[in-house]
Amino acid sequence: MKKLLLLGIAAAVLTAAAPAHAEGLTLTGETGVARTPVAMALAPMSFAVAADYVASEELFVPARAEFGVIEGLEIGINYWFADTRNNWTQWGLNAKYVIPGEFVEGLGIAAGVNYQSESADGGWNADLIKVYGVASYTLDARIPIIPSGGFSYEIQSGDKDQSGVRLFGSVLAKLMPKLAVGAEFIFANEDLDGDEADASLWFGARFAPMENLSLQAGVINNANVGGNDPSDYVFHIGAQYAFNLAR
Repeated sequence: MKKLLLLGIAAAVLTAAAPAHAEGLTLTGETGVARTPVAMALAPMSFAVAADYVASEELFVPARAEFGVIEGLEIGINYWFADTRNNWTQWGLNAKYVIPGEFVEGLGIAAGVNYQSESADGGWNADLIKVYGVASYTLDARIPIIPSGGFSYEIQSGDKDQSGVRLFGSVLAKLMPKLAVGAEFIFANEDLDGDEADASLWFGARFAPMENLSLQAGVINNANVGGNDPSDYVFHIGAQYAFNLAR
């Protein structure tokens, strides 16, 4: 169970902040792919909520909410509902700012911070603070494609007490106006994850059947909560609803 929080992974999410975009809310809430952020943010006064069902050995439903404060700035919260033998719980907060302007046409750069708190029976607890930078490039081709890449510096306290740098990358493709597919990769770090830890992968898709509502499904490893091997791939399905409070 500890390995899940170290990686910031327990489920996959590809939801849309608005139906026009392929990106959505990550597991911890910020606009991104599944578990990695992108250099984009919710529009000012926009609010998005999302939840997924993860087909792990024990019940696991990650829920999150995000709010666009001003242009380029968003904040959010997440809570992971889980029914586990050791009463494991997790919640967190996040904030991200997209640097205004474009250094190169189509290129966006953002920085953010993420805090996660985890606890379980027996007095076990751990906190994770992650500071990251990410760049995203929009290829305005016949099929819009958004590759992203970045790094994070993570500090684990409590019963974990480790720190280290992690690299990540993702790609999103909008195949049709209401259908997007994507994938992401997160490198393992021996200090943070332990020896011989698996890299984290995700593949999935999002479909927007109506305005402001999106459905998503995919497969992800390092997410088999309660299983004999947490690194196994599992299936997930979920939904997100987004709206603008100023309208």
